[in-house]
Amino acid sequence: MSHIPYTLLRTLSFLFLIFVIYGSLVPLEYKYIPFELALDKFKNIPFLNLGIGSRADWVANFLLFIPLGFFLSGSFWSPFNSIKVVSSILIVLFCTLLTVGIEFTQLYFPQRTVSQNDILAETIGGIAGVLLWWGWGEKLSNFYQAFKQVKGSVQLSEKLLLVYLLIIFGYNILPLDLTLSPVEFYNKWKSGNVNFIPFKTYKDGI
Repeated sequence: MSHIPYTLLRTLSFLFLIFVIYGSLVPLEYKYIPFELALDKFKNIPFLNLGIGSRADWVANFLLFIPLGFFLSGSFWSPFNSIKVVSSILIVLFCTLLTVGIEFTQLYFPQRTVSQNDILAETIGGIAGVLLWWGWGEKLSNFYQAFKQVKGSVQLSEKLLLVYLLIIFGYNILPLDLTLSPVEFYNKWKSGNVNFIPFKTYKDGI
């Protein structure tokens, strides 16, 4: 059984689920289209030829779903192998349905590209996350347990360094567009690329 508290793992799963949905819909510029038209478009979404830019998007979508599958697997881990297998299958199914739902919703956000490639990449990412927990979940749990036991002797500077490294790692692998430059932020704001109010472009269903 996992030594990491299930409450922590499920909280991380929920927070990352929100992040996945939000990151898949930014800049949140909603445009209404009839559901029947959206459904027809979704039935005909393309499988794109992967150029250099598309490959980067494919990798980003793949990486995006790995932590979700990983944390979800830990959240429902069990000492019984039969339950492990069933929960893993259900998590993969959940990740697949989630990516299909996200891609369909992206039809209402024209700045997002909808393709079969994204569905495939995110599904594989979810599977990879599940497999990573199978292979490394117990080791991570043991590390967590050991870290708790020695945390009293670890200096504050070492803890801050660990947090800093985790932030840098996440910043470099996740598909984010972040900046601390006031000049760059101002230029983005002047060009209309900073949206403080989600769905501000949605007015009376138009």
